[in-house]
Formats: sequence, structure tokens, C-alpha cells
Amino acid sequence: MRIAIVGGGLSGLAVCYHLLSKDRTLKIELFEKEGIGSGASGAAAGLLHPYTGSLAQLNWGSKDAIAATIQLLNAAAHAIGKSTYKKSGIVRCAINLEDQKSFSKIVQTQDDVSLWDPDHTYNQTGIYRPALFIPGGLSVYTDLYLKGIWILCAHYGAKLVSQTFILNDSAHFDKVILACGADIANLYPSLNLVLKRGEILICEKKLIYGIIGNGYLSLTDQSNICYLGTTSRKDLKYITLDEATNLIRYQIDPWVKMDIKVLGYKSGIRVYRSLDSYYPIIDQLDSKTWCFTGLGSRGLMYHAYLGYILAKAILQQSSNLIPRPFKISNKTVI
Repeated sequence: MRIAIVGGGLSGLAVCYHLLSKDRTLKIELFEKEGIGSGASGAAAGLLHPYTGSLAQLNWGSKDAIAATIQLLNAAAHAIGKSTYKKSGIVRCAINLEDQKSFSKIVQTQDDVSLWDPDHTYNQTGIYRPALFIPGGLSVYTDLYLKGIWILCAHYGAKLVSQTFILNDSAHFDKVILACGADIANLYPSLNLVLKRGEILICEKKLIYGIIGNGYLSLTDQSNICYLGTTSRKDLKYITLDEATNLIRYQIDPWVKMDIKVLGYKSGIRVYRSLDSYYPIIDQLDSKTWCFTGLGSRGLMYHAYLGYILAKAILQQSSNLIPRPFKISNKTVI
């Protein structure tokens, strides 16, 4: 069976890996004009933990999803010969009273987190805020991770096609999987997806923990380099480094009092199902075409787990294997 996968980010690589893990006879061509990880996945900060969202609530299937991501992280690390993540722990700072109330509720029901008072947070991070500490939180080295997954896929026989995919190309394949992030909005505008551009600054700063507040700071595979980010713009145009720095520092500075040297930045367009639902979309568009998109800010959490489910659904030719919250027809938040 010939399969086209459109998109070389987290979702495209994950479903490619899981398809080939199940059937090495598949002929898979992965379309990514600018190269592996050139889109939003390559600009991901790399903070992996289950307490995402404005209220820091546990997400649907987060335990299984993160376990699947860690399994793929380890496989990629073995393939590339380098660590793809660090169990750094993540400090989620309270920005307002609502955050503090939410954190207090979480520690009453979950035994894998703890509360830090402002003094302890300051001693550990230099930020004077009460915080939720997530010791199991990971800092993922996204660039290395993406390269490692692709090495595995290429070893199993996948071919990289460095050109833009158009719908007419579908005629050459038995199955087409659209995992192309922002481009899917042009291919299938009826999905009514929400697009937002984000930037992360590449900074010279040594961190011990990943830090989240009104923005975030994350570790990289270089001990003296971190990412600093917060932007999420409906205006999708490119901006300059100075403009990105000003936008991010304007939001970060009120709660992060640090001298940080900016070296450069990355940018990418994230795709969301809607503004009121964090569930990605996995579904069958027609007899040949499937989609895997709308991961938004939860790509690291869900890509491996949902990539496995999608691969199984495609090979068994049954969209019924896809959980209802991720179907296109689902409009409710459970």
C-alpha cells in the first residue's frame, strides 16, 4: 500500500513511525518542502507535563499520552545516539489568585505535585511567586527528537519528498494523511480551523527547571541556552527579532525579573480545532484521505498516542477506532 503523509512535524512523524512499526511493507512518502521539523513543531518549547491549560487541570488521557511520548522519545534517542529529553521538573508559577486556588485543589487530589511558597520558588528559580511543582515534568529537546524519529522512519523505508503536496497528488496513493498543520486550512477550509502564530526567543541563560507562568522558559540540550516564549497571535505575518523580543518581554517581564541575553528566535503557526476546545482532530475525510491536525499547544502530549491510534484505524480501515472527542463531528468539550 502506498501512503502519502503530508507534514514532517510531530504528528506526521508519529503516524509514520507507528504505521511502519506495524507493517514494514508499506510504501510511505512524507511530504515536507522545508525539511523535517520546519513548521510549528520545530518551534515548540518542549515542556511536557499533564497539567496544561489555563486552570492547570489534568487533560484527557494525559497519563497514557505522555507514556506514549516517552516511549517514542526513548526510541528516537536510541536512533540518534543522544538524549532527547531531561526529567528536569517543571515549576508552574501562580500569576493570580485563581491560579493559586486551582493549584491548591490539584495537590489535594494528585500525589505527583506539590505547592511551593513564594520564598521557596524564589530560592529555586529567582522568581517570587507561589507555584505548583511538577517533578515528573520533562524538558524535551524537540529538534533532536524530530531528527531521531525521522531516522527511525527512514530506516524503516519512508522517503522524504521535499515539495509541496497538492490534492491532485492523491491520485498516486492508496491513502493520504494530512498532518500538515497550517497548510491543511488551505486544503480543507471547511474544517474552520483556528490558526495562531507563536515565537520563542533563543536565549543565553542556564536553567534548572522548566518554568511556566504568563509565558514560559524551557531547557534545551545546551546547558547555557534556553527558550523564552509566550506569543500567540492571530496576525500570522512574520515579525522581526526585535519585534518578537519586545512582544515577549512585555508579557514576561512583570513576573520574570531576569537579565537574559537574546540570541535569536523561532516562529511557527499552531493549529487549533477552535478557541473553546483543546481536542485535536483525527478523522477520515473521504475514502482515501485522513487528517491529523489541531494539536495546538498540546502536540507533545498527544502526538505519539494519537499517532498510534490513527495508524491502527488506517490499517484496519475503521474510523470507529478513533475516540469520539477527536472526531470532526464532535463539537462539545467533555
